Amino acid sequence: VFSFKMPADSSLFPFKVGLIADAGQTAASKASFDLLKKIAPEAVLFAGDLSYADGFGPRWDSFGRLFERLGATVPMAYCPGNHEDGLGEAYVNYKERFPMKFAAEASGSSNPLFWSHNLGPMHIISLSSYSQSHPSSAMYQWLETDLAQFDRAKTPWLVAMMHAPWYNSNKGHIGEAKPMKENMETLFYRYGVNLVLNGHVHSYERTKQVYENHTDPCGPVYLNLGDGGNREGPYLHWLPGRAGASRPAWTAFREGSFGVAELDLVNGSHGKFRWSRLACFDGELVVSSNCSTEGDTSMDALKKV
Repeated sequence: VFSFKMPADSSLFPFKVGLIADAGQTAASKASFDLLKKIAPEAVLFAGDLSYADGFGPRWDSFGRLFERLGATVPMAYCPGNHEDGLGEAYVNYKERFPMKFAAEASGSSNPLFWSHNLGPMHIISLSSYSQSHPSSAMYQWLETDLAQFDRAKTPWLVAMMHAPWYNSNKGHIGEAKPMKENMETLFYRYGVNLVLNGHVHSYERTKQVYENHTDPCGPVYLNLGDGGNREGPYLHWLPGRAGASRPAWTAFREGSFGVAELDLVNGSHGKFRWSRLACFDGELVVSSNCSTEGDTSMDALKKV
């Protein structure tokens, strides 16, 4: 018998959430789900690309069986990724099997692909990277209305989630979300978004506080969490910074391996973040916390002894 309990609708601290994206169905995926269950979060936020079924319905069933011991015991919230849309999916399985339509309706959204919800001390805004984002679009107008109603006295933490990252120093998927970033980044900055969760790029990256490609103490921190364990493997090739720098000034840490993250909100202004390495590729998948992916060009990659 499975059961779960929704977090109280209040700003009680401490408050722990698990974070994942791009999970798929591999031994690394199972390790990710097992660790998320072990850390016992109040909820888990899943930034897209769940099953990697890619149009084959039975793979949604097998994903459900793999995912069940986490997803049936911990409250989960999702945003759609490209693997929920492409290869014949068209969000059909995603909308029926992992519905967010009730959160959408409650937050005034006309589309279950974007929604908001108060989760403990957090106001979560979930957006679709594959919907129109220009100022006259339904998603932009809904987002602007939602942010204008945001009450930091009630929910001190403002967290946004969408699949494709606006800040990404990996060669994989570079620049794909540029139009959405150009349309919406000012809104995030104006209303003080604290944290942005992404996936899509199959590696882990944490930025510094950043706005318009420069570090900014009032900008959000971006977490690229596309390292959940999918079958396509990690992305290994990282971009340098300007003037001979090893990386852009706004990136804090990056690594081409698989893992998951947890965020412990201590109070209304401070939180503790932890990322755990769970698997790497060294000719084949190695499920271990002490591993290094062959060919990872990041200076942050764990060095083999």
